[in-house]
Order: sequence, then C-alpha cells, then structure tokens
Amino acid sequence: MRRLVSSPDAVGNLTFQDTEVPTPKANECLIRVKAFSMNRGELK
Repeated sequence: MRRLVSSPDAVGNLTFQDTEVPTPKANECLIRVKAFSMNRGELK
C-alpha cells in the first residue's frame, strides 16, 4: 500500500511511501481508494 506523506524535504512538500496494509478492528472498515484530488488549500 502507498500513502501520501507531508515532508518538508520533498519537492512540493509531499512524498509517497510504501507501508503495510492496515488491519481494521471489529468496529472499523477498510476501503480502497482508486483516485483522489487535492487542491492548493489542502496542502497548507
């Protein structure tokens, strides 16, 4: 699984990192995101 992480050292202050797939607890669910969009306001 990949996650998007805020990193001041990265170009554009964002970087992708590989991580393990989380295991949901009994009262949680896991959803798959195929696409997302961010705007400039969400990055600040």
